[in-house]
Amino acid sequence: MRGVYIGLLFLVARVYSDVMFQTPAHRWREHHSAPFLPPALVCALLAIALPLRAQPPRDTPASEPPATEAPAADPPARPDSPPTSSSDSTPPARPKAARVYHLRLDGDLDCTALVAALRERLDDAASKKSGTIILELSGNRWRPDVVRDLAFALRESRLHTIAVLSDPRDHCVGAGALAIGLLAQEVFIERSTGILATPEHIARELAPESADLEKATRELSGSLHVTLAPRGLESLAWMIADPTREALEKPLYITPATTIAPARLTNSPPSPTDQTRGRTPTPAVKPSAASSERGVAVELSAADLESLGLATPIRGLANVAAGVGTRLAPVSLRVSLDEARAKASDHLAVADRSLAAGEKDLDLDWPRDPNVSRDTYQKAATRASRELDSVTSSLASLESLLAEFPELTRTPAPGQTSIAGKPSAYAARWKREAQNRADDLAKLREKARLFASQ
Repeated sequence: MRGVYIGLLFLVARVYSDVMFQTPAHRWREHHSAPFLPPALVCALLAIALPLRAQPPRDTPASEPPATEAPAADPPARPDSPPTSSSDSTPPARPKAARVYHLRLDGDLDCTALVAALRERLDDAASKKSGTIILELSGNRWRPDVVRDLAFALRESRLHTIAVLSDPRDHCVGAGALAIGLLAQEVFIERSTGILATPEHIARELAPESADLEKATRELSGSLHVTLAPRGLESLAWMIADPTREALEKPLYITPATTIAPARLTNSPPSPTDQTRGRTPTPAVKPSAASSERGVAVELSAADLESLGLATPIRGLANVAAGVGTRLAPVSLRVSLDEARAKASDHLAVADRSLAAGEKDLDLDWPRDPNVSRDTYQKAATRASRELDSVTSSLASLESLLAEFPELTRTPAPGQTSIAGKPSAYAARWKREAQNRADDLAKLREKARLFASQ
């Protein structure tokens, strides 16, 4: 811009001097002959144009203030990074749909070994890149500590849990299965399956002494309360978690939902024509049959759960988790105390047969009969040692089984009746059964050692 001003001043001065200090005749001659004015005009125009040309064009509007900070430069590429191309700027391909892990939890929820087995399956689901798990539940009996640990394990897995309540055998599942379903992200129920929660379904007698059932019940009830309170069903939380907690004076019925209020539990039975098509309404929660006993019985059909907004009735699993991802083949998980008790009986039976065979092999006079060769005693010791090794293995397997299923010691031992029995008596009997065989094993081991030393 400085050149513009100089050129304009020079031009104005030149024109002013021609006008003011020259005669008209001289001005006429200068106008026709002097070559100074056109070059001056050219220089002035160039002085104006050159500064304007030096300024770069601006894309921003005139009202937008100039940028005060230059954009950050891209970080330098790593030496081992591949060269970029025009295809790198294209958006990444959409990731594939996650897999759906399908797990069937067969049997009752009454032993702690089930929690460890479920955690193994959840790890398997994670290793297979699963984002969703379909969990089928069919058990009737349950324990608060086991159900709490199962629900918390599912929550810690970060999998989207879809619980399905279905029991094709007796078309009934217990409150423990319902609790796990209510704490899942989604819950479905087979239309032919119902809920039956009574104090008799809680397997308190199987809980080891180390289990804190009161704490487990409080934590389970609190989690259910958080889930059910928004629906106005907070009273149902303790009825599910602990049906023995209180006694009801009157049964509770389900009132249908209205435009201003959801379905709820109330002491007043609904009108037969409104809800049950003229039939007598069935209570959802009943007080104990004996007035002197505490506890309630919760009976909910699939339609009841749907009306309360707690579950979606289905027929089959075709529409469950449809479109979520590739569903893997179903995996069945059954951890049963009955099966564990059968294994324990087998271990004891194997130990008894091996003890009998070892005792038979060592059926020789001691001190050694001079008429019997030393080789006979040594061979008898070798045969007996093989049988006694089997006894040792069976007793070790029994001990491991009892550690995995501590609930077994709260049930009758093989050959023991449950009539008028107590868990303390059952535990003493299990201990005695194992100890007696261990004592017999020690005696035969010593005899085999003496035979082998001949």
